[in-house]
Amino acid sequence: MSPFLQMSGMTLGSMIEADQRLRRHELLIRQQKKLHRDAEVWRRYEAEIGKSAEQRAANAPAVSGEQDGE
Repeated sequence: MSPFLQMSGMTLGSMIEADQRLRRHELLIRQQKKLHRDAEVWRRYEAEIGKSAEQRAANAPAVSGEQDGE
């Protein structure tokens, strides 16, 4: 086998391997980005729920106090 043919096969194999690794890396990055986006959505949701709970707690004594005074 000529050295050129051997090197051509090795080069092709390396390119295929590099392509597979790149695709796996891209998939990993996409998954990580999705995970971070989902985590941010949950953080905002939890903050919103906490804020509304605090508002309800702050408004509850005032509302019950007004009712007791009537």
